[in-house]
This record gives sequence, structure tokens and C-alpha cells, in this order.
Amino acid sequence: MFPKNTWYVACTPDEIAEKPLGRKICGERLVIYRGLEGKVAAVEDFCPHRGAPLSLGTVQDGQLVCGYHGLVMACDGKVASMPGQRVRGFPCTRTFPAIERYGFIWVWPGDEKLADPAQIHHLEWAVSPDWAYGGGLYHINCEYRLMIDNLMDLTHETYVHATSIGQKEIDESPVTTRTEGDTVVTSRFMENVMAPPFWRSALRANNLADNVIHDDPHGSFGDKHLGFLSHQQNPTGKKEQRQKDENTSPYLGPADLITSFHSNSTCFNRFSMPVFKLYKQ
Repeated sequence: MFPKNTWYVACTPDEIAEKPLGRKICGERLVIYRGLEGKVAAVEDFCPHRGAPLSLGTVQDGQLVCGYHGLVMACDGKVASMPGQRVRGFPCTRTFPAIERYGFIWVWPGDEKLADPAQIHHLEWAVSPDWAYGGGLYHINCEYRLMIDNLMDLTHETYVHATSIGQKEIDESPVTTRTEGDTVVTSRFMENVMAPPFWRSALRANNLADNVIHDDPHGSFGDKHLGFLSHQQNPTGKKEQRQKDENTSPYLGPADLITSFHSNSTCFNRFSMPVFKLYKQ
């Protein structure tokens, strides 16, 4: 079972640039495409004529065209036309709320009456010119809760990422966990530590000393549904120090957006993006 009354990242815009995309999200088979005036749309990936996947068809003039017998499906799930066939008797196909925001296509696989775009987590780095980000799409074959555990409990960095972002102080520093509404926040503060290898490289790239002691706020947060996880690290100092250092310091806040692509909970999609704050030198 999956929480369905929430927004999930279904794909990136380039995945529907040339043809419709079929995707199974939280057990629902969807076809995602650009409809009239380029607006994103999502309907059940099932042709009401012979049951063929609509994702195997094409998009013409903002409407889905089934690749089996040419049935034309409008964005509202109604059959618009079909060669040599009366279509008034065809049932409407289920539609799913879809919206394009922050460089992603989001869908709501649950009750469409409850879909509210305001519930999409705000991603400041996607709208502010002060941030740069990039990343990729990763298919991970595991029980999805294992990856949530991986991302929310960063003690594994000491061992898995020993040559990059890991350090022994992660194990040695206490962790605090709290809830804020639908959000769970875990954090730890490591005081008077040397930066790990990755951060030393980042400091050198910004003409900063890499052999000095730092305080590192190191934590993560994620909503109770599967959609969003983020981690924040800052090699330059405590929160109150960040303001005075921000003209010369790098800042990183990776974001992971998780969507289940299989109903058996054993495989999901992870859109992972390193996010960098751009500072003046």
C-alpha cells in the first residue's frame, strides 16, 4: 500500500517532449503527455476500445491517439473520435491531476478532489537564480523504505562514503529527531571537526583553507509520504556564522525525490540532485 493522496514526481519534461510516457506509479498505470497548449496531462494507460496501452500511441494536436486502432482521447478522459466507429458509448477514462513545477512533472494518484498544488513542497533552489542544481534519475531495485532509511539516517556515510563525505565524527555526534506537522526532521551538529574529503575539495575550489576546524550542521528532513527528502551540509560554520561567510562560502543541499514505480514496493525511482548555492568571490 502507498499513500496516494499526495504529489509524486512522475518524470522530467524531456521524457514527454516527443511522445507520451507510460509509467506505473503507486500501482496506477498512467500515461503522461503534453495536451492542448502544452499543458501536462495524465490519464489511465488503457484504451477503452481494446485495452491497448495509450502510451504506445502518439500525441496529435494535444490529444492522445491510440497506436492500435487510432482512437483519439481528449485530456478529460473522453473519447473524441475514432476512424469508422461511433464513440458516444465509450466510457470515460480516469484522469489524474498533473502539474509542471520546479522542472518536474508531478501527479496525484489518489482522490483528484483532494489534489492541491499548494501541497507540493517548495523547492527554492529551483526558482532562485542564486542556486544551481543538476542530477539524474536512478532506478533502485529495493524495498522503498530501505532507501528512506538510508537517506534519513546518514550514519552510513562514515563507512559507505569514507573517501568523500564520510567521517568518524558522524558516528560520534548525537542525533535529534522531531516532527513538524507532516514533516520528520533529523539533525546532528558536529563541532570542531575537519571537513571530509569532498568538502575539502569544495573549499579549495573556492579559494578557502581546507585544513581548519569547522562546525557542521548535518541533517535531513522528509515528509511522511514518499515524495521528498533533503539533506543539508555546510562546511563553513554554524547557522549563525553562515550569514557572515556567505559571500565566500559554498553551500550544498542535495534533494531526493522518491516515487514508487511498482506496486509490489520493491522498486522505486529516485530523482537525486546536488544543489549548490552560488556565492560571489
